Amino acid sequence: MVNTDMLLGTGNYTRADEQAGFEPSVQEQCQQTGMAALVQTLQLATPQESFATVIQGIDEPFLSFAGWLTAAVEKQLSDPEARKLMLQSLDQSNCNAVCKGIIEALPGDPPMSQMVEACARITPSSQQMVAVAMAVQPAVATVIQLLQQSNQPCLRPCSRLWLLLCNWLWLLLCSLSENNGRQATSDDDQQVSALFRLIANI
Repeated sequence: MVNTDMLLGTGNYTRADEQAGFEPSVQEQCQQTGMAALVQTLQLATPQESFATVIQGIDEPFLSFAGWLTAAVEKQLSDPEARKLMLQSLDQSNCNAVCKGIIEALPGDPPMSQMVEACARITPSSQQMVAVAMAVQPAVATVIQLLQQSNQPCLRPCSRLWLLLCNWLWLLLCSLSENNGRQATSDDDQQVSALFRLIANI
């Protein structure tokens, strides 16, 4: 049985000959534990980039982003439960606009595996749609603001403008899908819904 005195070399185990009498398996375990502690100490002493700064790129696959984020969190958090909670939070807050919209549309509190599966269906066309949605948002906001400042009722024109914008985005996605050699799918519907939320606050 290994006790604290044996590990620290105190009490009845202060002399080297007494420590040399340990079982070979005990000595091997002590060596492995000591080396692991030394390596961990060196890692902690090395300045590391905060995991909070790991951001998913516009064209970066979600799985790749999640891998980098997981590696960064594991280096800086030792508690498994804390890692899980931090990863679940950062996966949603630090992902790109397309993945964020898809994850927000998932029911309940989705685990990492469900996020990865949902975001794995993202196509190149949806990445292009993000650029389109972000580009038209300021223009649409300006038009609606002008309508609201006029004396005429603006609810009906705004509704028409919103409907036309949604219809135009859908036609553009269909065009991009055909250019990629495939037809639009139900996954595209979900991606369009996520993209519409980008301009829903105007």
